[in-house]
Amino acid sequence: MQKPLILKRSPGAVRDAILETLRERPEGETIANIKDAVEEALGPTPASSIRSYLRLNTPSVFRRTDRGRYALAETARIREEEQGALPLAALANGHRRAPRFATARLGHATLVEADCFAWLETREAESIQAIVTDPPYGLVEYSDHEQAKLRAGKGGVWRIPPSFDGHTRSPLPRFTVLSPADINALEFFFHRWARAILRVLVPGANVLIASNPLLSYVVAGAVVR
Repeated sequence: MQKPLILKRSPGAVRDAILETLRERPEGETIANIKDAVEEALGPTPASSIRSYLRLNTPSVFRRTDRGRYALAETARIREEEQGALPLAALANGHRRAPRFATARLGHATLVEADCFAWLETREAESIQAIVTDPPYGLVEYSDHEQAKLRAGKGGVWRIPPSFDGHTRSPLPRFTVLSPADINALEFFFHRWARAILRVLVPGANVLIASNPLLSYVVAGAVVR
């Protein structure tokens, strides 16, 4: 029996196809169905390549939700939070509780303490004229593990600059230490964020994102896509 022809493709093509498949299916999907979707996009693809990528990037990018079934880790976390916020009876009827956020006034501005995705969901369509943001770029640097290293002065993802002219400088995240899985998670974060703001921005709105030369290409690609 003749083996199927496996075409050469650009680096990251299988990865991108897997990520795109699971973005479109937030409830997760079986490996077999992921393989079908990848092959529909790319042509014949070894199942071993798909399984290896899923396993190597679990739990950083993916979460195994059942035997042979995976979802994007960030999507799975959000779904769990949403489901945990309502009684089961309400969830069964498709209801969602409107979140309440802590707010404070500062002059003419209102400060809101909230997850940006949760807050954006409460905004009316085409209600925001501009966004200026300096979001977290590594995502991992604000994990409990890395924050503990930061407080202990051990560094980790954080670079502890030496004092200069008698002044102690603030720590900075080292984006050069991010793994491919971290980069994938970052790309997913900004793609999801871009889709969230697109709904609430008025036509012709301005969006300013503070960037970093090492990661600006990831952010730009995710937002444009």
